[in-house]
This record gives sequence, structure tokens and C-alpha cells, in this order.
Amino acid sequence: MINAEPEITLQGRLSASLPLYYSGFNYFRGDLKFRTFTLQPTLRVWLGKSSAHGWWVGPHLGVAWFDVAFGGSRRYQDTRPALGAGISAGWRRPMGSSGRWTLEVSLGAGVYSTKYDVFANHCNGPRLESRSRVWAGIDRVAVSIGRIFDLSPKKGGRR
Repeated sequence: MINAEPEITLQGRLSASLPLYYSGFNYFRGDLKFRTFTLQPTLRVWLGKSSAHGWWVGPHLGVAWFDVAFGGSRRYQDTRPALGAGISAGWRRPMGSSGRWTLEVSLGAGVYSTKYDVFANHCNGPRLESRSRVWAGIDRVAVSIGRIFDLSPKKGGRR
């Protein structure tokens, strides 16, 4: 899965991140796939003195498009994006002497409303049924290596 998560410090111990996840691949066989495009904006409240490292907690929203098959007889494809919200928590620590590289772990749980079609899991398989469901559970598990970029304007200047 390809992912990126830009984050910006808003004020003091508050930051906002926008995780983006993409996977458009079949895995080794045509009946095993996990295709998704997911956005999960998160507001982080840092529990320590810094928004660069330590513990954080905060709410997140989620929107996900999907087409998945787990190797069985059925494939599941959205008819509208899954929409939801939840809460996440995580911990970040600097790596190396510069403090620019970080290691982060995070976990989140949420509730999502889904509408999807169920297809026979073979090439051009027929639609078997349509479903609507509310799903609750873990929606984020991440171990990340990050890079901090200081984009704030520098004070002073040439003389």
C-alpha cells in the first residue's frame, strides 16, 4: 500500500494530519485484491510540551473507496464511499541527533456507514446482492518513519 501523511502544527500542542492511503493492486492472483483510496484527516492534541514528539490523541474522519476480495467466492465493491469517524492515539519519538527523522506508532477505532455490492469473485463475475452496513472496529494501525520539515519563515535577514 502506498501512503503519505502530511501534518501541520496549528498552534502550541495542536496539529492536523491528512493520511492518504492507496492500493490498486491484485496480490499474486486475480481473486485476491485490496484496492482502496482512503483519506483520514486527524486533529491531534499533543499531551506533552511539544507537537514534534511524545503522546497524542484526537478525533479523525474517514472516507474510503474500496474493491476487495480475500480469495474466497465473493468480491466487495463500494457503491458510494464508506463514511465514518473515530478516535486515534499515537506516540512519536525523534530518531538520530538532528531530530528531523521520527518513528511513530498509532492506533485508531471508528464507526463507518457503508453501501456496497457483492460480486462473484471471478473475471466479470455477476453482482449477487447489494448491502448497506454500519461497521465499527479498528480503522488505523500504523508504524511510520517520518521527516520533519521546518517551513516557518525565518526571522532576520541579510544586512
